[in-house]
Amino acid sequence: MVTYQFEDLEKLEKENPKPIIIFVHTSWCKYCAMMEETTLQDSTVQNLLNEKVYFVSFDAEQKTPIQFLEKKFKYQPHGNDIGVHELAKELATTNGVLNYPTFVFLNQQFEIDFIHPGVIKKEEFVTILNTY
Repeated sequence: MVTYQFEDLEKLEKENPKPIIIFVHTSWCKYCAMMEETTLQDSTVQNLLNEKVYFVSFDAEQKTPIQFLEKKFKYQPHGNDIGVHELAKELATTNGVLNYPTFVFLNQQFEIDFIHPGVIKKEEFVTILNTY
């Protein structure tokens, strides 16, 4: 499955506009790992992601700053080796809660179409991808 970086999305959208799906996850989240081992390993899901969207896998605790849509997002520490990236908070917070995993669906204008917090089973994800 092809994955993209935030920094590449603006150029890609100009060359070949497609929706964007961002998988917001952490290394310690057991549900995120389950998604990576099941749904995201499914060949049908991978083919649809490669064909229909730009897919970004985003570790919400990564410490590298990200330049996206003319803004620089940074990691915000909250203690000893604990923190969250500003961009994860911006994208994956629903009703004041940052959930892992979260799938964020952006249109070609980089607007959020919808947010799906929690696990998506492969059958449901295939349905979403076929209608998105």
